[in-house]
Amino acid sequence: MDEIAVYDKYIRKYEAVGALKVKTFGEVLEEAAEKYADNISFVDRSRRTTYREFKQRVDNLSAGMYRLGLRKADNILRYHMLY
Repeated sequence: MDEIAVYDKYIRKYEAVGALKVKTFGEVLEEAAEKYADNISFVDRSRRTTYREFKQRVDNLSAGMYRLGLRKADNILRYHMLY
């Protein structure tokens, strides 16, 4: 069994018992942007970016990727958060 299959097996196990909720990066960002819109999401050198601004940047990036031919369900990032 390869490393990814083993990882997926554990993800499904933890998800089944409610210890993990698998969400897309977009879902996590959408929730954060709604809940913490004007809070600082990160600082890069002297620039501070709010969750609202970060979501707008991600939306612009995703629109650009769509124009390049990427579609919903095309995997470009896999993100898991343990609760």
